[in-house]
Amino acid sequence: MKPRSSILAAAAILALAVAVALRFPELPLRPLHHDEAINALKFAELLETGRYVYDPEEYHGPLLYYLTLAAAKLSGATTFEAIDEWTLRCVPALLGSLLVVLMPPFAQGLGRGAAVAAMFFFAVSPAFTYYSRDYIHEIYFVFFSALAILAGWRYYLNRHAWWFFLAGASLAAMQTTKETYLIAMTVMGLATLMTMAWDRYRPVPRPREAESKPLPVGVLVGTLATAFLISLLLYSSFFRNPRGVLDSLAALLFYFQRTGATSLHDQPWYYYLAILGFTKNLGAPVWSEAFLLALALFGMGIAFLSRSGDENTPLARFLALYSLATFLIYSGLRYKTPWLALNFHFGFILLAAAAVAWLWRRARRKGLRMALAALLAAGTLHLAWQSWQLNFKYPASRRHPYVYAQTVPDLLNLVQRIAEVAAHSPDGRSTPIAVISPEYWPLPFYLRAYDRVGYWHSPPAADLAAPIYITSLVFAQKLESRLGDGYHQEYFGLRPDVPLLLYVRNDLWAAMLEARR
Repeated sequence: MKPRSSILAAAAILALAVAVALRFPELPLRPLHHDEAINALKFAELLETGRYVYDPEEYHGPLLYYLTLAAAKLSGATTFEAIDEWTLRCVPALLGSLLVVLMPPFAQGLGRGAAVAAMFFFAVSPAFTYYSRDYIHEIYFVFFSALAILAGWRYYLNRHAWWFFLAGASLAAMQTTKETYLIAMTVMGLATLMTMAWDRYRPVPRPREAESKPLPVGVLVGTLATAFLISLLLYSSFFRNPRGVLDSLAALLFYFQRTGATSLHDQPWYYYLAILGFTKNLGAPVWSEAFLLALALFGMGIAFLSRSGDENTPLARFLALYSLATFLIYSGLRYKTPWLALNFHFGFILLAAAAVAWLWRRARRKGLRMALAALLAAGTLHLAWQSWQLNFKYPASRRHPYVYAQTVPDLLNLVQRIAEVAAHSPDGRSTPIAVISPEYWPLPFYLRAYDRVGYWHSPPAADLAAPIYITSLVFAQKLESRLGDGYHQEYFGLRPDVPLLLYVRNDLWAAMLEARR
């Protein structure tokens, strides 16, 4: 192995170790977000019945669930009750870690220094570490977006058919993950055309092996057929639900209706710049990835203004165009959630890494290199420190910008209290539990072991006569008028400013207290 290749491999191993250390430990530490719990319930249907039915209105694509199925099989889980937070979150944690592994192949395009910098930036970026510990679709989508770009670039370089095949399979994975594939693929295509036009205006030498080597028709047909087959199999639940294929097209209409409608998720245009750039709340550290944003902006300038004339510039220009256009589109949509920032932030990180390599090549004096190395080390360590604080000290706190309608840890106290009460009920886990609240997710996940739980968004007309009730403040007075003095009451948190009330029948409450004594 060449010395430079050995350095790149050693850096990859170290960066991967850092990425794993910030993603895998204590995965159950943060309570499930309600989106995670809804995904878990959807996955439970696939796990227990083997059938997946795509819903174009309320859920994203099937890839999340089928990859989770592999993790569940490895863990031996076969029922909803048997799965846990670690089983659900280990696949996104793995994909978030593997982003680091995708960086070395970018070296022939951005340079070895950029590949090394990108590996460590992805390993420690607070946004990427936090959402790699979330059972939602975003990290899946970003991983396969990065893989598609990498494979497309490598095919441009050497015209090896298997890179083209990998690019097609990655695009199919994006399409089966989330409806936003239409935005990503459109921008990829436009960025490619604009990069080609720029190269004609300011030509750069192409790799010798890529010259005069057209794409074989068989490779094109095989790639398209494979991509179509991936989509067909997953959306149709392996032909058990053929309608899912048509529903995957209808989902685009629902997606754009949702993003164009007024909702609680409406945010100003500068929302993503704010959460990535600077957040400071009382009693919490400063949260900021401005270090990466500043380098990314510098990297964009290099991409368009560099006169190096080497093979690195087309990839840098593509990344600049893709990232900037994606950022502008998502910033222009009223519907915003913090995890959507990953879609353009991964391009920003690659551009930031390219800027690092450019600066390093031009800092030829020893003193300048030492100063640059110190600055880069300080910035990277600060990002790593933020990630540690974010994931292990403030995982569910509104004090950082990546928490969004997050379940508060106090809900786990409610779940524990129900377990204590049920343990002293003659019905045990078959004790009837009535949940009457307009908001109750992720309770269906945490109460999955109980087989007589009912959920109502408003109080039913008939008296349920359940020994345990969970309700919201909205219905508390009405429920208390029915229950009288026969129940003990406690308050617990669901989400910030969203409390729940637990009512336990007095005889069960007394039995629990007696057992304690």
